[in-house]
Amino acid sequence: MLADIALLVLENPWDTPQRGTRRLSVLPFFEGLERIHGNMAVYHSTFHSLDGLREALDYDLRLTREPRQVLYVGSHGQGRMLKNIRFADLRKTVRERADRLEGVIISSCEICRNCEDLMDLVRGTGIRWAVGYKCPVSWFDSMLIELALLNALAEAPVSYKGNLDSLEVFFQEALQILNRDYVLDPAKGRLADNVTIVISSRSNAQPRVLAWPTAASGEPAE
Repeated sequence: MLADIALLVLENPWDTPQRGTRRLSVLPFFEGLERIHGNMAVYHSTFHSLDGLREALDYDLRLTREPRQVLYVGSHGQGRMLKNIRFADLRKTVRERADRLEGVIISSCEICRNCEDLMDLVRGTGIRWAVGYKCPVSWFDSMLIELALLNALAEAPVSYKGNLDSLEVFFQEALQILNRDYVLDPAKGRLADNVTIVISSRSNAQPRVLAWPTAASGEPAE
């Protein structure tokens, strides 16, 4: 049976393996979600360069048949660089392939400290949301945030992305399991101030940055 959501996972190797070929990877965690939720299928590729990222993404886009797609790009990062790839080049690559993309997660330290960069990734496309980090973030911390979001996505009705209000409620409910005051980076501050969330209701709408939700009910946070 065809799944509803394709999770396209593109991962730049995080480390050099100390024994054999076993590397740190998000894949086992996302495969856990795939086993929990019958409506999600995980496609995983690694990349080492911009050309490799493009090739991996193009391959997965040809492979998938699911009507909805979410892209995860994971890499060490600093400033506006994902290791050896400029964020501007990543943004151009994603925008050119955004036909079926519903959401994008950029799991990389500091890469979204300028909120406008993430807004430019979404603006003028059909992408309804994008998430990234403003500060250095530990691998485990980012993994927990992304698992909470993707787990909620798998359980949400497709109507969640219908307008800005429903998108805001979705993120509020998806992330309320996390402590907004948790210190993500000692030099930068708490989680709520260092995760960039951009939402957009349609391709010709102006995207906006969503403040970290504060309410615990089904009403949008003020």
